[in-house]
Amino acid sequence: MPAWCVTYLFASISHTQSVLYELSKLEVQISAKENLQTTLYDIYGLLPAYGSGIALALFLAFAFAAILTNGYSQRRFLLPFAGMTALLTLLVSLQPIMGITLIAGARSATGLLLQCLAGFCGGGVFWYLLARQQKRYG
Repeated sequence: MPAWCVTYLFASISHTQSVLYELSKLEVQISAKENLQTTLYDIYGLLPAYGSGIALALFLAFAFAAILTNGYSQRRFLLPFAGMTALLTLLVSLQPIMGITLIAGARSATGLLLQCLAGFCGGGVFWYLLARQQKRYG
């Protein structure tokens, strides 16, 4: 759950900021208050669809990575990449199915990189909590 929370918040916020940045390049004036309101609205509004998609993608990626790396001492390096791959796979697979990129903040290379970085951070959180639990319980 913490890994999903970090991933979702980072992905949602970076999506919103990418879209607002593109609007500002079109000389649309966006106040700090509107920026904050839009960010909070998107965190709430994207939750049902994008939040559940991220949860499923992370679950599958972490389960698959855990099976592949069972007993591998350098697991910490692979779990963040599993999170990154989960987000990349989710975003890339949605495009052919829906015919559009549903997450507008991922339409540019920078936006897609930020979404993948969100998955990487979530994978890092997952590894940290897993390592802490293994240390505690052996």
